[in-house]
Amino acid sequence: MYGTGFSIWGVILNLLLILLVVGAVVVLLTRSGAINSESQKTADLERLNRLENEVRDTKKMVEEIRDKLDEI
Repeated sequence: MYGTGFSIWGVILNLLLILLVVGAVVVLLTRSGAINSESQKTADLERLNRLENEVRDTKKMVEEIRDKLDEI
């Protein structure tokens, strides 16, 4: 045994310790970004939108270069 014994208070203390550890793990994971929060999702969407815009701009640039090469 390790100190809490078999009393009802020991069981409650064990449950509280388990909940405290699980809560600490969840908080640490959300702060590190391992669990996607709403702000992380919006940041991902913003990055995706920027990437789509860059792809669109690159396509336009390639078409312009192709047109210039056709003129030559």
